[in-house]
Amino acid sequence: MLQSGYNQSMLTTMTISVRALVEFLTRSGDLDNRTGGAPEGVMQEGSRMHRQIQKSAGEGYLAEVPLSITWNFDSEGGEQTPELAVTVEGRADGIYYGRNLEADPLSTKRRRKGQKGKRSTDDGSYWTIDEIKTTYRRISRLRRPEPVHLAQAKCYAYIYAVQHDLARVNVRMTYCNLLSNDIRYFYEEETLDGLEAWFTALMEEYRKWVAFEIAWGRKRTDSIWGLTFPFSYREGQKELVSGVYHTIAQGKKLFLEAPTGTGKTITTLYPSLKVMGDGRAEKIFYLTAKTITRTAATDAIELLRHRGLQIKSVVLTSKEKICVLEKPACNPEQCPRARGHFDHINEALFDLLTHEDNFTREVIEAYAAKYEVCPFEMGLDMSSFSDVIIGDYNYLFDPHAYLRRFFGGGDSKGAYIFLVDEAHNLVERGRDMYSAELVKEDLLRMKKRLKNIYPGVASKIEKANRAMLSLKRRYEEWGGTGCMELSEIDQLSQAAYDVQSQLEETLMQERIAEQNGGAARDPLFREKKEVRDELLDFYFGIAHFTLILQRKDEHYVTYAEKAEEKGAFRVRMFCVDPSRNLKACMDRGMASILFSATFLPIQYYKALLGGTADDYEIYAHSVFDPKKRGLFIVRDVTSRYRQRGPEEYARIADCIHNVTGQRHGNYLVFCPSYSFLESVADVFEEKYLGRKPAAISESGMPSMTDAGGGTAARQERQLAVRSEENVRLELFPLLTGAKADSVPAAAEDGSVPAAEITVLRQSSHMDETTRERFLSQFQKARDDHSVIGFCVLGGIFGEGIDLKKDCLIGALIIGTGLPKVTGERELLKTYFERNERDGFAYAYRYPGMNKVLQAAGRVIRTADDVGIVALLDERFQEPSYRQLFPAEWANAQIISTGQAAGLVEKFWDEWL
Repeated sequence: MLQSGYNQSMLTTMTISVRALVEFLTRSGDLDNRTGGAPEGVMQEGSRMHRQIQKSAGEGYLAEVPLSITWNFDSEGGEQTPELAVTVEGRADGIYYGRNLEADPLSTKRRRKGQKGKRSTDDGSYWTIDEIKTTYRRISRLRRPEPVHLAQAKCYAYIYAVQHDLARVNVRMTYCNLLSNDIRYFYEEETLDGLEAWFTALMEEYRKWVAFEIAWGRKRTDSIWGLTFPFSYREGQKELVSGVYHTIAQGKKLFLEAPTGTGKTITTLYPSLKVMGDGRAEKIFYLTAKTITRTAATDAIELLRHRGLQIKSVVLTSKEKICVLEKPACNPEQCPRARGHFDHINEALFDLLTHEDNFTREVIEAYAAKYEVCPFEMGLDMSSFSDVIIGDYNYLFDPHAYLRRFFGGGDSKGAYIFLVDEAHNLVERGRDMYSAELVKEDLLRMKKRLKNIYPGVASKIEKANRAMLSLKRRYEEWGGTGCMELSEIDQLSQAAYDVQSQLEETLMQERIAEQNGGAARDPLFREKKEVRDELLDFYFGIAHFTLILQRKDEHYVTYAEKAEEKGAFRVRMFCVDPSRNLKACMDRGMASILFSATFLPIQYYKALLGGTADDYEIYAHSVFDPKKRGLFIVRDVTSRYRQRGPEEYARIADCIHNVTGQRHGNYLVFCPSYSFLESVADVFEEKYLGRKPAAISESGMPSMTDAGGGTAARQERQLAVRSEENVRLELFPLLTGAKADSVPAAAEDGSVPAAEITVLRQSSHMDETTRERFLSQFQKARDDHSVIGFCVLGGIFGEGIDLKKDCLIGALIIGTGLPKVTGERELLKTYFERNERDGFAYAYRYPGMNKVLQAAGRVIRTADDVGIVALLDERFQEPSYRQLFPAEWANAQIISTGQAAGLVEKFWDEWL
């Protein structure tokens, strides 16, 4: 919906800002990122210049004047009716009253060609609406105001004239060049009759959009009122729905631990829709960390549609994924979809809006192709007309990628509900989004790259490079290893601002040259074109650094570090506690529901995700029978670093064999790292499959030699599946085509024989195709052989995959998931200790345990599932870990490797 605010009476009226109205209806021409989309610094400078012009205008100049009008459309019979109405509102930059042009409060500025100063009243006095626009363009070349700018001013002029019963009113367009501070005016004298005719035509063009929106709002609300929960309530589910509803109604946040089976998606969406049906919410944002988890939201909405819900929903797809080009280039020279985009987009939007409800990627791509417009921009535009918006965390939380059409109004709050799925991911995502760094080697490289092309930029970069060099010397004097905390980086900060300012001026000058056709005449045209993408990437990095400089507070630690591998020196502002930034984003809406199947301990997540003492938390108990999950803690193995080696790997391999050998089926084995995975998988294959791997050194790492029948021989027996990037997925072949009486008998211990086992290994370089091939081996249940997939704990197969029923009957988790000890992790630990919290738990134990819980959650996806979860590490016996177990893990058995086979066999005997 094209709304700047939400009106509870929106069944009959809607609201739109003046700027949004004219930009929507008057846009035309090409999509071109070379001439639009002002950088953050440019927008700030423009705002500063606005204020300066307003302040210098004198006492009679009224700045930022709020104006609004409600327009009732004529019915077919010619009578006005409130059934079809829109409120148009905004703020005029300035309004002043004067007798003639010379009385203009800014008359000291030079008059330009094209100025008008006709009197609008008999005594020479007139009211003038001033619209201020700042630009880097050469305003001396402007022949007339931009149509969209003039339309905005004329809207304000009409509203003001109606409200004050003025027969005439002047419009002044004030253009200011941000480089020279030069100002140029354009005057137009308007009559009320002329403005009314113009505004009526504008609103008539908007009529069909208003009519559709109001009619759709009624239809949607009626359907929500009649909507019932699509399932029979499971135990505790009705209370969850009620808790979500009342949290939203009270404008709070809810932190919800919702184990698999509680139906967290439908349990949060359904009450959110009910609040929308009550007229208290305009939009629902369903935000996720990964593409795969968005499917749950789209499926739930589609289910409710089948139950009668009338709702418009859009799935936002990143530009890189949906762009028709291999690499996005949003300009008419490189992209055919950019040419004439704005000439066709409104027609495309209305067609899509009136024929579809579910705006998926595929639907958007189809309509974008039909009208030859940009699918990415079309998706963003459709979010304005959608009731439910599904997309990545970035669209709310990222300081650069957030949706400005909804969240760009400063401190204003919209009638928005935020549903944040898999919210345990938001801690690390938040730290990443709100941290920034500069790398000395990058500065030096760009300085050399730009020295002869953009010497002004190169000079500013050299200043930043010198500041980095000074910090590097301090770092080397400090010791030259690890992370050195920095109390201040004032010299580097100022240098970064200078680089950003110079880059913005340079980029805007390049845009102007392109607009004026002078770029091709530049003797350095070819060199500049070659470096353009690199220059833009560098600019965005600098702009992010300066943005974080402005946000940096006590929740940050600034440090210097030299990378161990490449030796690169960096200065990083590390957001150790993202709570303040995340809370500020969620405060843009009316309520937030943050939920996850692994939200323990919930107070840890509440503290780091912007919760307050007034917000709520709920732990939803699992609805699954805990007896159907065989949960075993193996006490005589560990992944502790100091105990790693051939003997420990052999014990772990024995445990894997004892657990997986009691029943055919699909299993996942989660390992602490790729090197650990290779070591354990090699031992397992050699010991139980008869495949001789490369020799294992005393350090536990495979040696580079081929020890008789080792790596080379093993590779001959492997089925190598190669992706386009030549990434190998190891799939050991099965015995196929064997007669029934020739199938190998069970091993002497009763376990699955080696010939009936397929082993897969996750690679660190898997592309999407290879990942899909890996997962395809787990898409069906097996009772004639076993598939054992070795994966990395916390990796792509440890979260977000949904293998129901017998598609996965066991998960073996090696280790406690502790993150690798790094300088940055140690800074986290120290920071929380300083703030009187358990530093080790916050930096290591809690993040690690979340990986364990996520991996364990791949087993038991429905009430009918039966499966094994084995925790292979002695540390799981410790109280510090046991207290992090969910309630449904109370039946965990502590066993030894030797006991595993018998106890697992007993478990299966009870259920098969």
